[in-house]
Amino acid sequence: MRGAPSTGRRAVDRPAGSLRRGPLLPLISTFIGDRRAATVVEFAILSPLFFSIVFSAFEAGLMYLKIAMVDDAMEVVSRKVYTGQTQGGMTRGEMIDTFCGHVDVVMRCEDNVTLEIRTITDPESFDPGDAICLHKNEFKQEEELPAFEDTGSGDMVFTRICITTDILVPSLRHLTFTGINVGLQLPESADGQYALTTVAIFRNEPF
Repeated sequence: MRGAPSTGRRAVDRPAGSLRRGPLLPLISTFIGDRRAATVVEFAILSPLFFSIVFSAFEAGLMYLKIAMVDDAMEVVSRKVYTGQTQGGMTRGEMIDTFCGHVDVVMRCEDNVTLEIRTITDPESFDPGDAICLHKNEFKQEEELPAFEDTGSGDMVFTRICITTDILVPSLRHLTFTGINVGLQLPESADGQYALTTVAIFRNEPF
């Protein structure tokens, strides 16, 4: 007994869910294997971290330079006080001008500086309080400014200067990488600014 005639074709079993080779599969394979512009994609992912490190390092370096210059300028002002050079009626504005002459190379120093000079009569009970600072576009009346007292020979003197300065990259603290703030977190005393305060305590020389 003869079986059914053969058609010359063999049946091929396909696994369930297998993809038929079509025009889409070569495109996907080409896309996965294409390495062009991979560096650009990697840089786009890592650039927030890179720029955070670069700008944070520059901002921190500039901040420490400002701190050093502010402290140096305070020494100049203090020397004028404890040597009696201010006894001829030197005003607050003139002393601030002396201070600014040593720091205006790296920061603005005009109406953003406050100077406080007080005589310490009882060191144990002396309370320096918080520094009074002036920020951009801020104005205070004379009575709102810190004390500016005349000092005499042998007096113990408390001197404090506060200057506010702009942050080079105001948005630095908001730079994030994978949801973590990686930028330098400067303590802002006002929007886009931070305050530098320097203090000197000394006893006047006999004059």
